[in-house]
Amino acid sequence: MITSFGSRRRPWLYIATFVGLTLLLILLDSQHAFDPIKGGVSSVLASWQERAQAVGDRLGVARGSVQNTEDLRAQNEILKKQNDQLLVDNSGLVDLKRENQQLRQQLDFQQAQPTYDITSADVIKNDRESPKKECTINKGTDNGLAKGMAVTSPEGLMVGVITNVTSHTALVTFIIDDSIHVSGVVQENGEQGIVVGAWQESKRLLMREVDKNAKITQGQRIVTGNLTNGVMPNLLVGYVYSVQKEDISDTQVIELVPYANFDTLRTVNIVRAKKSP
Repeated sequence: MITSFGSRRRPWLYIATFVGLTLLLILLDSQHAFDPIKGGVSSVLASWQERAQAVGDRLGVARGSVQNTEDLRAQNEILKKQNDQLLVDNSGLVDLKRENQQLRQQLDFQQAQPTYDITSADVIKNDRESPKKECTINKGTDNGLAKGMAVTSPEGLMVGVITNVTSHTALVTFIIDDSIHVSGVVQENGEQGIVVGAWQESKRLLMREVDKNAKITQGQRIVTGNLTNGVMPNLLVGYVYSVQKEDISDTQVIELVPYANFDTLRTVNIVRAKKSP
């Protein structure tokens, strides 16, 4: 094959041109001719690097935030369980404290009445919505209880009278029920009357048959008298709230506020009888 002289020279021309451009670029770079261009490229690369770093930081913060949220949820669940346990423990302590206080009150009452045979019982039913004001206790005839016995709060406040009894339980009708009548005395001056329940009349207690000329004032204390069989005297009943004199009668009617809280009773005392000398 015949090759022209121009064709044989062309590769050498390319190589010479490339070498020349390379030397020219090296020379220009040595003279810092490309510094402005390299500076611009460096700025662009630095900007891209900063943005990439920022994105990475955000992703890291997001991952950290998710992890922190999960940790907080776990810690919150642990704290909630601990708080629930503390509530249970505290409730148990409150019950123990209340029970201890009631036992102390019962002991104090029994020691203050050494001549009476007194036993305690738990309230197992107390229907606040019932039209009859009564409760059921967990002792009965097997424990020496009988109808007509007086029932008090742990500290000795008059609560009511046993009106029905079985071998293991007894029904206590509160003194605020209109079926209960007991003798009462104004502690300050000895004036006597009959304490009757008045719950069904939208009141709690009334003291009737009090002498019209008796001086009765608000706040005076009323205690049980000694004229009701089965009910020991001097049990605190309530205090005078108001006095109403009846023009057509020789008596006056006293409205009382009872001392006992019938809705919160958990234990009671029963006065069974007077001890033999």
